[in-house]
Amino acid sequence: MCIPSTKGLARAQEQANQQNQRQAMEEAQRAEVAYNKANQKVPDITAMILRNRQAGQQGVGSTFLTRTNKGNGAARMLLTRNTPLGG
Repeated sequence: MCIPSTKGLARAQEQANQQNQRQAMEEAQRAEVAYNKANQKVPDITAMILRNRQAGQQGVGSTFLTRTNKGNGAARMLLTRNTPLGG
């Protein structure tokens, strides 16, 4: 009868542990994908449209092109350059 050595048993146990860890990680990834698929976030289009309409009712907005608010720092530097759009 052949009795396995303790080194052989330790190596086999270590390999089994590593395989179990890999399988557990793979299963966790599959579970996460399934959870994310089941709980996808959907944009609230109605709320976006409502916010845009409310913003449009407040009057002319300030943009880099309209120059209604020159600001300070980097924004001011961008606004003081001569460009084809109005300098």
